[in-house]
Amino acid sequence: MLPKKLKILVAEDGKVNVMVVTDLLKSLGLEATYVGDGVEALEELKKSQYDIVLMDCHMPIMDGFEAATKIQEINEIKRPYIIALTASAMQKDIDKCYASGMDYFLSKPVSKNTLLRALSEYQLNRKR
Repeated sequence: MLPKKLKILVAEDGKVNVMVVTDLLKSLGLEATYVGDGVEALEELKKSQYDIVLMDCHMPIMDGFEAATKIQEINEIKRPYIIALTASAMQKDIDKCYASGMDYFLSKPVSKNTLLRALSEYQLNRKR
């Protein structure tokens, strides 16, 4: 069972993907804050602490790979659990997600079951 108080940031530039993620999170009883690129994600993380970031890998201005790398480097940011969101599901793309500091990988389109699995992984890793 997921806690209802998870603080989630979604960094996603695609309007359809934002609607899909919003609906999936609502179906799980969760809400999120939304930003449209990596720069906005970093600014939001400096203002407020989040448990989880759902990070699109391919965004304008600053992509998710660069944003995830920068999150590791900024001392004033308490490191959130970063879940990659991407339509690129080849092994080299998955490896790039993990190399940039992301903790989990979800291939688009995201389903309720795959999102729930990723959020459950967060719960398991948080307890360690």
